[in-house]
Amino acid sequence: EQVIMSGYPRNDVFFNKDKDSGKNDYLGKYKYKKLYLYLPTFRSNKTLDQTLHDSGYDESKMNSLMKEVDGIFVIKGHFASGNSNSNLSRIVTIDGDEFFDINSFMMHADVLLTDYSGCYFDFLCLNKPIILTPFDIEEYTSLDRELYFNYSEIASGPIAKKWEDVYFHILDFEKKSDEYLDKRKRMNAYFNYFQDGGSSKRVRDSILKLINF
Repeated sequence: EQVIMSGYPRNDVFFNKDKDSGKNDYLGKYKYKKLYLYLPTFRSNKTLDQTLHDSGYDESKMNSLMKEVDGIFVIKGHFASGNSNSNLSRIVTIDGDEFFDINSFMMHADVLLTDYSGCYFDFLCLNKPIILTPFDIEEYTSLDRELYFNYSEIASGPIAKKWEDVYFHILDFEKKSDEYLDKRKRMNAYFNYFQDGGSSKRVRDSILKLINF
């Protein structure tokens, strides 16, 4: 009785798509068919650049792949992880701004790439493809943080062990039908009970009721 069931207010934007996301502030000059969004989670002992380097990320190779699939690869790290920069034509890095509304931006992505970030659960609301990138799962779980679920059991997309796997899955998405659609729907139903754009209102109404306003 002390817990308010409301849903996540941050996900309301997914169901109120008339809201301005500021996407064009970052991508207005780019022409692309698909937006691939990489959102690695925060690590206590690594910057974003270190995370990319240690995982063997090759931005030249990713840039070439994006040209091949007519896509754009956007990297946004946690605001506490520092920034990364790229001058390549198909790679965009967004500064780790603490006040940047990632969900407003995320709704425009065609494919999400992430490792252990909670954005995975939010993105399920959009029912779009996801590539999981837990390259350092043993190091992360032993030195950084625990995981609350069995990773493979809740994964509703291919699990890449290295960047070469990511390149393969991106090309595979271009050729094959969406084989993870059903599991995404199951995971979405499990983790996101409220999907109506009304979570902010439920929180507000609950607070007003508590203070007898």
